[in-house]
Amino acid sequence: MVALERLAARVCIRAFAKAELTGKLFVNFSADALREMVQDEDDVRSFFEEVNLPLERIVIELTEQPPPEPLGSLKDALEVTKRAGVQFALDDYGTGNANLSLWAALRPNFIKIDRSLVDGVATSAFHSSALKSLQQLASLADALLIAEGVESVDDLMVCRDIGIAYAQGYGNAPVFHSRQK
Repeated sequence: MVALERLAARVCIRAFAKAELTGKLFVNFSADALREMVQDEDDVRSFFEEVNLPLERIVIELTEQPPPEPLGSLKDALEVTKRAGVQFALDDYGTGNANLSLWAALRPNFIKIDRSLVDGVATSAFHSSALKSLQQLASLADALLIAEGVESVDDLMVCRDIGIAYAQGYGNAPVFHSRQK
């Protein structure tokens, strides 16, 4: 599985670089794939030089499955990637192994809040309170939240009003356009 993850990441990164897109590319990795990637640091640097993409444009998303243990070696691997300029995100926060203790231990740049906490936030006092609490924690931790699974304008507006700066749709999410006058 690790070899497949690394191959998929290379295909995506190569396509992103070739398309000359702006912004950052978020790439999913398991803890094991991240550890292995750091062990092959010279190969990874060569690849990024070949595709002419600065490491600062990459955000590694730690997937919530499988468990990230042992945590010490994962923290070491993340430190290597951070020193190289790569940013880090916890994916699907609120499910699987993406929990508060992992957030505190790894100190990610981004927290991608699982859609189960975002979907219907406009009509759920519980979800709204949960997202407000997460936004407060993110502010204290100097992290940015990304609301996943935003499927409606109402949910998007609530996330915005809470202070969540980024949103990601899921499946057949409608496209939101801002109209300039």
